[in-house]
Amino acid sequence: SDVWVLEMRGSNLSFHPDFFENPQLQHWDFDDYLEKDFVKAVEFILSFTGARQLHTLGHSMGGLLSLCYPALSPATAKQIRSVTLMGSTITYFGSGTTYQKVIPLYTLAKLFPSIAEIFIPHGLVSQVMYLIMGRNLTFLPFYSFQCNSLNVEPAIVRKLYRFGFHTIPLMLLVSLASAVRKRNGMCDRNRRPYVEHMQSMVNEG
Repeated sequence: SDVWVLEMRGSNLSFHPDFFENPQLQHWDFDDYLEKDFVKAVEFILSFTGARQLHTLGHSMGGLLSLCYPALSPATAKQIRSVTLMGSTITYFGSGTTYQKVIPLYTLAKLFPSIAEIFIPHGLVSQVMYLIMGRNLTFLPFYSFQCNSLNVEPAIVRKLYRFGFHTIPLMLLVSLASAVRKRNGMCDRNRRPYVEHMQSMVNEG
C-alpha cells in the first residue's frame, strides 16, 4: 500500500508565499487548510491510486485536520476509513497546556478584524534565537513545548530550528486558540465547534 505525506502550505516542500511580494497570500487559517488543501490532497490521492478510502495518521495539527475532515460532508466522511492521532485532541480546554498563551489572540481578533493582516516570521525568529541561545532556547516557555532539547540529539535540534519552523499567519493561531478557549474545542471560522459538525454527521447517518 502507498504512504503519502502532506506538506501543508507555507512549510517544507509546499508553496511558500513571498510575504514581501505577495503579502495577501500569507493570510490563511485552519479552515483554509481543511477545506482547500486537505480536500484537494485527498481527492488527488484517491484519483491517482484508484483507492476508495484512506487511512490517515496525523500529528498535532495534522491530527486535527484528519479528525475534522470527515465532518465536512457525507462525501468526505466516506473517503476516510480510519483516523490515528499523535499528540492531537479536538479540545485543550482546562488542560493547562502552553497553548493557553494564545487565548488573548482570540479576543483581539474579535475586537480588531484587521489583525488578520498580521503574520509572524516564526522560522526566521527561531533561527536567529538559536544562533544567540543555542540549545538553551528550548528553556523559554514559547519553545519548551515544541522541543525538549534534553531528549533530542544536538544536531537534530539545530536542524529543527533552522528548517522546522515557518511563517505563521496570525489567523491560524486564532483558529487554534479556539481549541483551548472553548469547552467544546476547535471551532470553524464561524465559531461553530467541529464537535457539532461531527454530531450532525452521526445523526445524518
